[in-house]
Amino acid sequence: MSTSTTPGRPPYAGTRAPRLTESAAFTAHMARGWGAPDVVVPVTPGAPEAAADHRRRLSERLRGHDVVVAAGRAPLRNGDAMYGFRADSDFVWLTGTQAEDGVLVLRAAGDGHDATLYLPPPARPGGSAFFGDAAYGELWVGPSPDLAAWAEAFGIAVEPVSALDAVLDRLDGALASPSVPGDLVRRYDLKPAEDLARALSDLRMVKDDWEVAQLREAIDHTVTGFDAVAREVPRAVDGLGERWLQGTFDRHARTYGNGPGYSTIVGSGPHAPTLHWVRCDGPVLPDLPLLLDMGVEANTLYTADVTRTIPPSGTFSPVQRQVHDLVEAAHRAGMAQVRPGVEYLDFHFAAMEVIATGLHDWGLLDVSVDEALSPAGSSTGAGWSAASATTSGWTCTTAPTPTTTPTRAPPWCPAW
Repeated sequence: MSTSTTPGRPPYAGTRAPRLTESAAFTAHMARGWGAPDVVVPVTPGAPEAAADHRRRLSERLRGHDVVVAAGRAPLRNGDAMYGFRADSDFVWLTGTQAEDGVLVLRAAGDGHDATLYLPPPARPGGSAFFGDAAYGELWVGPSPDLAAWAEAFGIAVEPVSALDAVLDRLDGALASPSVPGDLVRRYDLKPAEDLARALSDLRMVKDDWEVAQLREAIDHTVTGFDAVAREVPRAVDGLGERWLQGTFDRHARTYGNGPGYSTIVGSGPHAPTLHWVRCDGPVLPDLPLLLDMGVEANTLYTADVTRTIPPSGTFSPVQRQVHDLVEAAHRAGMAQVRPGVEYLDFHFAAMEVIATGLHDWGLLDVSVDEALSPAGSSTGAGWSAASATTSGWTCTTAPTPTTTPTRAPPWCPAW
């Protein structure tokens, strides 16, 4: 055994650490003695059938066009640590799977398409990737299903991602979704297509029964998450602050779903008018409204998005209540427009009319209600003033009434 000549240093100090992935002997050693894992494909009941129907709908929309949609890959966070992976929504809608680096290819065939899903195969004992690949090596991330199991579970042809290059090379002008890596787009002359993105957006707007059930589940868990946060408000006021409430909801979302559907927003007092206050690093002030904008993402990646404003002290001041009631009236006007057969944005315009009228009555609009709501008003900023009232609000030194013009001060009224 070689030893260092410097007293007190360990053997081989100063030499290069061995590159174990290059050692055939070490790879063979690591391949021995492992049992066969019993791996179940993660399938939510109804997901494969829903995804197959989604592919059918897209196929009808884009007859004759080859289509490529990718799941994406988690970006690097720092060092060798990656951010948590969240699959592209279009990919999940079309496949029902959330496999990192997965790619779906729809090849035009007759009046429809032949679908093939390309996935990274498991990195099991026997290859150096088993212990040398931190992204897929099963020593690092645990066992995963083989490709045949994915194919059986989701009713779709599945091939190793290593076969993808040869397939893309044979396509001629295939449409690529925004999630397809740029190097693939350039190498195989894929076409980033607005038509594809628009088609997917339009199709996903119409929810089937299975999707509605996923949304209901996300909403139900979000409501119980709000309850959990509300119970912690006294502790937040006592000194634990906004971040305690953020952590409370995030833990709930991770327990009952995939996690938060977006960065949880908790804003107290002067932080509340910042539309996306995700830093959550301030105190919770007892006498100023507390904004909570939070949503649980279900394990199928359908997300709720609920915003509420509560008084930490238990009671709104008269001015706070008046603004809250105006937004509540706008909310109800919008909800009255949510029904089959109504144009998608009718609810928005109904709510904006209530808000604009209220702000005009309080003397907070510089233009008429009609101008604030018109497309021309939006282009001049008047429409933005009305729209932002639903999310920012205003603080007033006197209660806003039709006969009293409030003085504008630093805003506190948060998003509803």
